Amino acid sequence: MVIPCIDLMDGKVVQLVQGREKALEAAPPLEMLERFSAFPEIQVIDLDAALGKGENNSIVELLASRARCRVGGGVRTAERALA
Repeated sequence: MVIPCIDLMDGKVVQLVQGREKALEAAPPLEMLERFSAFPEIQVIDLDAALGKGENNSIVELLASRARCRVGGGVRTAERALA
């Protein structure tokens, strides 16, 4: 199964090189979600939360309200996973 991924940083969809340097910024999050609409599930990674530099909770929640999502980034406790 192929699961496309939306990586979020500073509220934008990005791709990082070696997990550090920003290689590109893509379309806005909702537009990317629409592009992936043929897939039954999308992975959403909050890179800001993963790196301890903030969070994109409102965007993650918005995407998850519109499609089935696997979410990661900054989830270090059971409480956070359930939030």
